[in-house]
Amino acid sequence: SISNSEIFPPGYAIYWRDRDLHGGGVSVLVRDTLNSLHCVDFENNSELVWAAITLKDRRTMYLSCFYRSPDKKSNYLDSLRDSLDLIYSKHPNKPPYIILCGDFNYPRINWTDCTAPSLGEGKYLLDIINDYHLHQLIDTPTYLSRGVSHILDIVLTTHPSLLSEVAVGREFL
Repeated sequence: SISNSEIFPPGYAIYWRDRDLHGGGVSVLVRDTLNSLHCVDFENNSELVWAAITLKDRRTMYLSCFYRSPDKKSNYLDSLRDSLDLIYSKHPNKPPYIILCGDFNYPRINWTDCTAPSLGEGKYLLDIINDYHLHQLIDTPTYLSRGVSHILDIVLTTHPSLLSEVAVGREFL
């Protein structure tokens, strides 16, 4: 019942998925000067939204936002794997351009050496990252709990050169 203009600034195409009646959800904003579209075929029962942006060289870049609640089991990532399978099937000869951002809520992943103590603690996410040739770009903690800092919000991409600058901060606009 809330319009996009009440939340988001003008000048953007807005692609979003609400969680449920109790709030939450994910969104991707793309400058309206870029040619983009909502890729609902890649979305499923997870909190995940995809947009496709046509680049100047006519290739497609896929931009996504994903949220995994801390109470979700690691099999929740199966839906992310299914989405990535669909995208890769459209590009069998070359890895597609993908930027996948989100709050994955795996505090026990050590991003310095890309290790996790067990499947439920993030090993399955690391397997997905490796299987789809994704690179994690955030190296600064995004969450502090009981004096311990964690990287929970991450940026994954197939082509790190797509992003010239990634920073953690509180200012988004």
